[in-house]
Amino acid sequence: MADHVVILQHGILGSTKDLSNICKALRFWHHEQLHVVLSDVNENHTMDGVTSGGQRLASLIKQHQPRRGGSLSLCCHSLGGIYARSALSILEEEGWFDANAVNAANFVAIATPHLGIVEIEAYWRRGISLIGGVVGASIRDLALHTDVIPKLCDEVSLKALQRFKRRVAYGNADDDLWVRTCSALILPSQSIIGNEPLDEGEPREVTGVEDCHDPASTDFTSYPKQYREAVCQMFKALNRLSWERYIVHFSCARWTGAAHVKICNHYEDVHNSGENLVAHICRTFILPEAGELAQETLVPEIVKKQDDASVETFSCFSLHGFGLILKPRWFEEKGKSLDETMAWIKEHDGHSRGVVKVYHSAEGDRAEWFHAWLPTNNWHKMAIMRKVKQKYPRIKGNIDAARKTRPGKQTKEFASKKTTKRHVDDDSNFCSDRLQL
Repeated sequence: MADHVVILQHGILGSTKDLSNICKALRFWHHEQLHVVLSDVNENHTMDGVTSGGQRLASLIKQHQPRRGGSLSLCCHSLGGIYARSALSILEEEGWFDANAVNAANFVAIATPHLGIVEIEAYWRRGISLIGGVVGASIRDLALHTDVIPKLCDEVSLKALQRFKRRVAYGNADDDLWVRTCSALILPSQSIIGNEPLDEGEPREVTGVEDCHDPASTDFTSYPKQYREAVCQMFKALNRLSWERYIVHFSCARWTGAAHVKICNHYEDVHNSGENLVAHICRTFILPEAGELAQETLVPEIVKKQDDASVETFSCFSLHGFGLILKPRWFEEKGKSLDETMAWIKEHDGHSRGVVKVYHSAEGDRAEWFHAWLPTNNWHKMAIMRKVKQKYPRIKGNIDAARKTRPGKQTKEFASKKTTKRHVDDDSNFCSDRLQL
């Protein structure tokens, strides 16, 4: 039995391939700490109702249950998140968690219709009503033609969800034809999100929902009137628990529904539009069995000056090779000054690299992303992020913000450098504004 089991559950009409990129990423980031399982029990069986899918998933969890005292995490896409809630309700009713001393760690729902799919356009709702017997029980459950999803907000189901140390919901801002923003993020209306522009494919946290303690059904303006009362009751129940909510935007010329697969870096996401979200999942994944001790042992060596209240240093990481021919080699240096960091970057020109700024003070150390250059190889990016996270578990910012593309002009050090066209483009990713030159 494993110490920490992670179950990945695909959505409607899906297969184990759907979440294969998330599976690879989790194994890459936490390969020695997680046992990741791609659920296949609902493959070719996603239309026979939420309850049936939940029962199959519950059986799979028992089959792969962690050792006594170990941890369970779930990461699910679309209908898979509803299956997971159904399975957890079944396990809670059976007393499985307590009987096997299983700790619940991460519950991650990606574009999951927690409040049903009634936000969709009227002609889709009418179509479901007219041909409900043809489309299958799962669609009827999601369209709130049954009481299956409202029952997943009862006390037993909420107790199962409450066990998790983290409950995370990711939702699309647009271009998702089936699972709209409010249902995925458990929101009464989109007004909570605001109008601030979103970076392409980069999750942004949605806050302020916890202040909606007792909304009226009339506040749920994103939903048709006939469903507002039912949705309101589900929202109130689910909002009794704390949730991390993240909204994601994928640009599109017109609505095609592609965001629904991009958000989970689905195997059909050929341009890897969802890679930043997958990296966010891996970066924020908690490992309860490691505990605070693991974080303490990962705190980097620090360089402090007695006469300064706060000192800034830089930690540098570079990966060379990492292909079929060249074996990967890591280069890592800490405690560097800005000038030393500039020289180090020139030394590792053309290789994947990441630089972290570390603030040392009497209150403790803070780390934030400072600079990164990465090739198109996504595994280089994942490797750099994983290495940095191991050293600085609570690092602020993100690697993509640190690798600004073509900031407008090169820094003084790089502007005079004779390079090939490729290297000129590479070096333009260096953030001149961050160097304060």
